[in-house]
Amino acid sequence: MIFCNIIFREYSQNNLQKFDESLLKHAFESIENLSRVSSIQYDSDINGMGERVESKYLFSLKDITKKINHEGKCVSIAEMNYVLDQIQRELKEVDLEKNAFYTFTLTSKDFYPHDFSLQSIFPVHRIVLGNIFNESFFNPVLSVRSEKDSNALQEFLKAQKSIQNFLYNMATIFEHDQEFFSVYFDDYYGDFARVIELKIPYEGIRRIVASVNYVDGAVQSVLTFQLAFPPLIFPHRQHKNENDSPFFIRNRYTTWNGYCAKEEDICLSTCLSIECFDMDVRIFDNTVT
Repeated sequence: MIFCNIIFREYSQNNLQKFDESLLKHAFESIENLSRVSSIQYDSDINGMGERVESKYLFSLKDITKKINHEGKCVSIAEMNYVLDQIQRELKEVDLEKNAFYTFTLTSKDFYPHDFSLQSIFPVHRIVLGNIFNESFFNPVLSVRSEKDSNALQEFLKAQKSIQNFLYNMATIFEHDQEFFSVYFDDYYGDFARVIELKIPYEGIRRIVASVNYVDGAVQSVLTFQLAFPPLIFPHRQHKNENDSPFFIRNRYTTWNGYCAKEEDICLSTCLSIECFDMDVRIFDNTVT
């Protein structure tokens, strides 16, 4: 059995009952035996969490979901996220407060893989820097999407990370023996191709919010990191001299482009949202020994 928590804010008792009824009667494709274990209402601000209702649920994976291992688990999370969002949208069309929202969290530790690869790379569609507004809404400030016609990132990953044949213009790499993860994308400085690296120290992450979807047979995800301080920015410029290393690390900068990415927009942003697509969940099975 898999346990999860759903925290409701700005929900009336009537809407909580409607939400629970809609959730429990829904016919899921990947999970079964969904039931509510408990529900606790907190009327006062305890530990800075604010007024809320915390409900605990449990469910199990269908046999067909278990057969496809970690991909099946990702599909079940994606389906649960989709259903929860759908129920909330329907309630807001009637009488649910516009500021009402929920938080879905898995609490079963056995749900996750026991072994991870030391290096996991995900193709990225775009990244967005912004802030949390009114404790629940993400306010975007700067959107970055690389469409540069360059093989700089591919060459960089091959030379620096031993990653072969990467076909995208943006990437996120998590290296579990390091103190940070990085986002990379193609860019130009004049006529010179370069790679921009945004380093995010793990110790600077205050909270992670993940939204997972399963579309046309592919796992897609949006990872939002609430940060204690802004990312570290390192441009990697590409050399033309064959005797030199293909890339070299410049000093840290506050921006990579003062015209398109203003320093204050980056420095004052407290969140980094990464939109990943075509994620291969089997990467978690590649244990490095």
